[in-house]
Amino acid sequence: MYSSGYSQVSKHSPQAKKTMQYRSSSKSCGYYMRIVFFFSSLIQSLIIVSLVLFLVYGKTQDSACQERTQDLEERFSQLSLENVALKKQRTNLTNFLNVTLTAKARMDSDLALLRQYTNMSILYFHECEQKLDIKLSTKGMCPFLLYRSWQRPLTRFQLVNSNFTQSVQAMKMEMEEIAKERDNLNLETIKLRRDIATKEKQIQIYEKTSKDEFSQSLGSVYNVSRAFLHKIDSLFPAHIAFQLTCPKQREHLEQIRSNCTNLSREVEDKLQRYMDTVGNHVAGIQNENIRLKAENWRFSEDYRSCRQEHAGMVEQHKQNLDKLQQKHDLDQERLLKEKKKLSGEKEVLETSTPASAEDEGAAGYCLPVKN
Repeated sequence: MYSSGYSQVSKHSPQAKKTMQYRSSSKSCGYYMRIVFFFSSLIQSLIIVSLVLFLVYGKTQDSACQERTQDLEERFSQLSLENVALKKQRTNLTNFLNVTLTAKARMDSDLALLRQYTNMSILYFHECEQKLDIKLSTKGMCPFLLYRSWQRPLTRFQLVNSNFTQSVQAMKMEMEEIAKERDNLNLETIKLRRDIATKEKQIQIYEKTSKDEFSQSLGSVYNVSRAFLHKIDSLFPAHIAFQLTCPKQREHLEQIRSNCTNLSREVEDKLQRYMDTVGNHVAGIQNENIRLKAENWRFSEDYRSCRQEHAGMVEQHKQNLDKLQQKHDLDQERLLKEKKKLSGEKEVLETSTPASAEDEGAAGYCLPVKN
């Protein structure tokens, strides 16, 4: 098979004699060729064994890495959902705080209006008392009519004063409750802000940990290829090159070594590029999946909360409108009745004089006085 590269020479020629002398002084080329074939077959066997070991153990590491990646993905998705829920709760608390402040402002305006009505009533009662004192000081009056005209405004004034005191106390208690509730909402908002910051920090740590673990799992390819190159270098020590006397054998051996080295590096580069591409693609898919899940959950919660808030606001506005209408009707009715009564009493006070008391008007209220 390998004799075709050599020329056929006669045994009795000078060249044949010189070759026989050379063979007798050193080993033949067939011996070195057997060594070369032995090492080449050994290298091929090592390459096959290394690839089989890489496929077996590499698959185990990939499965463990995949489970770890899936676990980290689930935890990251859970943290993202918790972060969105905390933000939504914070928004709801802010809206509730705004509604509470609006109700407080409305109650303050109602309290100011009640104070204004009370002050007006007090001024009107003082004016009536002054007019009554003037009438009593200038002219005499029937004792029974005087008692009635004095007792009614006094009773009404006491009733208004007690109602005003009760209303003020109730509003003060309600304002204290609103202040406590506002303080609780502020504390809960601060706590939610801290929870959001903690969750965001945990998400950053999980992202960094997943990237580090993925890069460590990819580092096994580099370690296997480095170990394979080290084995190739250990199979060809430096002194073997000096033992080879045939230039073609040496070139053939160096070519086998370079082919093995190039093959290992090519396998390493291709696997590394493939794993980098797959890793980037998987990371992109995971991030997109997590983002879409979080957005879907957030949109669903927003839609549901908007529907609930809309129904609640409609019902609340309807109830508030009914209450305000009833309160306005009652207040207006009460004020009109009081105005009518006070007008009648004022007319009675103006028309009840001593002259009319001695005449027909005073006959129904008091007895005639004998001198």
